Amino acid sequence: MQPWTIDDLLCAQRCPRAFYLRARGAGGPRRAAERIPLSLEAARALRGEVFDCTAGEPIPEDAPALWGLHASYEDCVCEADLLVRRENGWELLLDASAYEAREPLVREASFAMRVLDGNGIHVTKVTALLLDQRFVRGEAMDYAAFYHEKDITKRARSFLPKVSDRVAKLNALASLDETPEAVLCENCLRPMECAYWPECTADLPKPNVFDLTGISAAKKLLLYRRGVITFVECLAYGELQHQQQTQILAEILHEPPHVRRAPLEAFLKTLWYPMCFLDFESCQPPVPLFEGMRPFEQMAFQYSLHVVREQGAEPEHREVIVPPGEDPRPALAEGLVRDVPENACVVVYSNGLEKHVIATLAERFPDLRRRLQRMNASMRDLIAPFRSRDYYDRAMNGSCSLKKVLPAVCPDEAEVSYERLDGVQNGHEAMRAYLRAELVDHVDWDETRARLSAYCSVDTLGMVRLVERLEQAVWPNDEGRIPQK
Repeated sequence: MQPWTIDDLLCAQRCPRAFYLRARGAGGPRRAAERIPLSLEAARALRGEVFDCTAGEPIPEDAPALWGLHASYEDCVCEADLLVRRENGWELLLDASAYEAREPLVREASFAMRVLDGNGIHVTKVTALLLDQRFVRGEAMDYAAFYHEKDITKRARSFLPKVSDRVAKLNALASLDETPEAVLCENCLRPMECAYWPECTADLPKPNVFDLTGISAAKKLLLYRRGVITFVECLAYGELQHQQQTQILAEILHEPPHVRRAPLEAFLKTLWYPMCFLDFESCQPPVPLFEGMRPFEQMAFQYSLHVVREQGAEPEHREVIVPPGEDPRPALAEGLVRDVPENACVVVYSNGLEKHVIATLAERFPDLRRRLQRMNASMRDLIAPFRSRDYYDRAMNGSCSLKKVLPAVCPDEAEVSYERLDGVQNGHEAMRAYLRAELVDHVDWDETRARLSAYCSVDTLGMVRLVERLEQAVWPNDEGRIPQK
């Protein structure tokens, strides 16, 4: 077996079956936690002279502080953010990447204490580095103001005696001859769907109650425990809204695409040419990267734009992708003003991010404010007819997300297929790719940029195709058109 990490321990605590499958290599390699470790720059700003353990050089015996120490003991392995030598032992500092020291961080500290003690590094104090919600970055990053330190030694020590017992249970669980039984619960779906959910629900009839959209995970589990599983049983049970009823009936009756022509026509008449199809990619780094930013502030680093100047014209593609280390906000603001025609209709899909980004840019760049505010005023949300079920195809599986709608409405168009993309196929992967380029050395930016470009352009070209399909559904004989301004 591989040496266990704190991730393995927390995984087993949530779900023994998920841990067993993870330990056996099911579903791909075991991956590290999402928590971003303390940077070397921050460590030196907080504690002065720090030895970089990742450089591969021998650790000096008198080193005052150790950063990025990778340690193993018996069947466990850990990485310590920062260890500072004290008179009676060592202080362990962990970047919480949060405003509070939550229980998983305390468990991680206890786990690290066991491993470090096995290497002769006796931890006498544990400090959580918490983020200050009120912090606003200046021209230079002030880590002393950004972090506030909280002593969690007592909490970490209280769990320490249980660590060895939990590790023994990991070994016993991983050695089982048979996969533990699947027990469906809230942990399977929160905070996001477990990677092993498809395997654990493989024996359920398809589609089933968990495929319904528009109802909470708790309600789905309640129906499942009451024996309401198939779509027929869900329909008979009642208490469903129009959204779920449309989804169920389309699936049961194998209906063709459901089109409500009058509301679709009303929606299309709110659009006009020239039409710009806009999509941002963004991230929320815990450490503000540039001046004026707060912790976890939404930061767009890219946009894709397809401009259709008149009915039937070929889409013109424009984009801005800002390289790591460069503040993306000026390039995005200037690019939008340059690339979006002043009288254009701006079409987005689920407008929350786009409206927020453009409003933030308008506030930061007063000289561009008028143009940017007009973009928000001219914005139309393409999710609307799909969310309201004015257009519904059962291949959407009840969802109105672009990732479900686009392949359902345009199944044979390779140019707007996410499956053909390499490396980045959704917004989460785009965010991770950018942050990795921003925070990790030796990343091939040209390759990352190409992947980000390909992904984001599928989103915007896909919206072009969706509007074309809606026009065909409403005006099959070309008896109506979106107006030109």
